[in-house]
Amino acid sequence: MSEVYEEDWDEKITVFCQLIGEGDFISFKQNENQGYQILDCFHEEIPQNWQEITDSFEQFLEKLLELRGERYWLKNKQE
Repeated sequence: MSEVYEEDWDEKITVFCQLIGEGDFISFKQNENQGYQILDCFHEEIPQNWQEITDSFEQFLEKLLELRGERYWLKNKQE
């Protein structure tokens, strides 16, 4: 991904999955206090504009499983 975004890439980001059929990704971004954010990596935006889903991987997975893979974080964007 760093090659795709070149100078816009943020070295604090680690991409960990691709959303099938979308071209979008989910990633971790390390923050200043050694915590992290889970980001929705919308491929048409630069990394600085990617939106936070949550700051808890456990919460992200629980909700994803509860909703059977539905991309619940996208609903918030549409409202």
